[in-house]
Amino acid sequence: MPRSGATGRCVYETVGLRLAGPPRIIPSTPAEGARVFDTGGVAGRERELATVTAFLDTLPSGPSGLLLEGEAGIGKTTVWDAGVAGAAARSYVILRSRPAESEVTLSFAAPADLGGVLSARLAALSDAVRKVLLATSCLRSPTTTLLERADGRSALAALQLAAVEGVVVVEGTQVRFTHPLLASAIYSGASPDQRRAAHRRLGLIAANVEERARHLALSSDGPDEDAAAALAKAARAAAARGAPATAAELAELAVTLTQTTPRS
Repeated sequence: MPRSGATGRCVYETVGLRLAGPPRIIPSTPAEGARVFDTGGVAGRERELATVTAFLDTLPSGPSGLLLEGEAGIGKTTVWDAGVAGAAARSYVILRSRPAESEVTLSFAAPADLGGVLSARLAALSDAVRKVLLATSCLRSPTTTLLERADGRSALAALQLAAVEGVVVVEGTQVRFTHPLLASAIYSGASPDQRRAAHRRLGLIAANVEERARHLALSSDGPDEDAAAALAKAARAAAARGAPATAAELAELAVTLTQTTPRS
């Protein structure tokens, strides 16, 4: 997607273009047999347009991305529109999304318009499949073993149905969403009670004290002294093994679950 400056991030970035200098607007008559870009008469972007064409011609079967960056008004949208026209000419399915400024800070959060498309796709899945996918979205490294322990033997069948729909990929025992936005849509589309229940089940089977404490915290709906104590213990364990960032995260969660007594 086009962007200004150098902020933000691209999840699957295979090509990056940095535009410098404004485009030129000229009437153009293409040479006979030349490949034409519908850029509205904009010239001076031959190198960038050639890169876009190469990207479209060599798209892999898995997720990939093209990032255009440059100062505001530099011509990113013109090149982007040419790329969209090229994708349409190749009969690719095109989803357009223009997130609001307030959504820029949300990591992997689906913009409102794209979120509607994802929700419609996931709505075709049964409640049983979405339940297993919710547990999958709660795990940092989901596996079929963990999901079967959390949701029973039917979890594998649910994952297979989700794989047929292109929502997840199962490679051996490893499970991953085909795109992070699908995980975000599954998690944000569940009710608070459903999310807490998923974390509660996962907390019972977590492999280590840190994961157990994190799930315990996320299964709570208010101050919880037991969860806070578990988080504090996990924070000390993380600090002892040399993981200060994890320790700080766990300690912060412990504070949020600690009951505060108002001063009289």
